[in-house]
Amino acid sequence: MKQEDAIIEDLKRTNPELRTLLQRRKRRNIFGVLWRVGQEWVRGVIGRWGRMEVPLGTRGEAYAAKYLKKCGYTLIVRNRREKKGEIDLIVMDKEFLVFVEVRTRSSEDFMTPEASIRAEKRRTVRRTVRRLIRKHKTAGLRPRIDVVGIIWPAGAKEPREVRHHKGVIAVGDF
Repeated sequence: MKQEDAIIEDLKRTNPELRTLLQRRKRRNIFGVLWRVGQEWVRGVIGRWGRMEVPLGTRGEAYAAKYLKKCGYTLIVRNRREKKGEIDLIVMDKEFLVFVEVRTRSSEDFMTPEASIRAEKRRTVRRTVRRLIRKHKTAGLRPRIDVVGIIWPAGAKEPREVRHHKGVIAVGDF
């Protein structure tokens, strides 16, 4: 009992909201008060999360998925990880199994989204695609690696430009 009293007194000193709630309530209802304070804290944290901005890359990938669906592709999976690599989107286009690398930039002042795919990234994508093809038999579908470049200015609700390049990274032998 003494330990509970010490904890309650410590909470009163550190949390002014709890202090006022405890003054209004009797000691036997302490857990209800603590529960209410906890709920208010969780609501505050969730409220802040709701106001956080979605990262540019995540918005770009979501928009590219919608764009490719509009173009007649069938979305299979987003953000597929395989050992040391990741494929942003895997879609199907008639007889092709298409692995899509999405690049989003707020402007082209420094470089285009497509130019930001360096040799190391191309090797990683190619290696990841080969692993996925070996692991999951593709049932006669031919693999292709596409790049979607998106220009999405800061503060804009929609991208200014979407460019889809088909088969720009060679898959090679698998």
